Amino acid sequence: MSSKHVIHEDGTESSVSYPIRPADIDVDKFFWGAFGCVDSETSARWIITACKKQNSWKPFSEADVKFVYGNHGYGFTFGRLLDQGYVVKNSVTDMYQVTHEFVCQCFLAAPSTTHVLTT
Repeated sequence: MSSKHVIHEDGTESSVSYPIRPADIDVDKFFWGAFGCVDSETSARWIITACKKQNSWKPFSEADVKFVYGNHGYGFTFGRLLDQGYVVKNSVTDMYQVTHEFVCQCFLAAPSTTHVLTT
């Protein structure tokens, strides 16, 4: 498997340079085929929802995702996203970061129709 590229962003306006924003992804659509596993695709939607809440790709905790997940289903898991390198955990801070490949897969599966990418 090729290595993935972590998006480095601290959530400040000056660090916002990544062209796809959380708002550009529609979490009301299912991410069919984005990660080859329904569990991972469901988890990806909750991760994007957490990123939308902070309006950035900055690192997030598992608690951040569980907060937006609430009491849906059997409890949040990352599915295969960690094993496949789409989401990376910092072992020192216990924070997670999404990768370029993760964001691209989510955007390709469920682009928002209310946000237009600008260059």
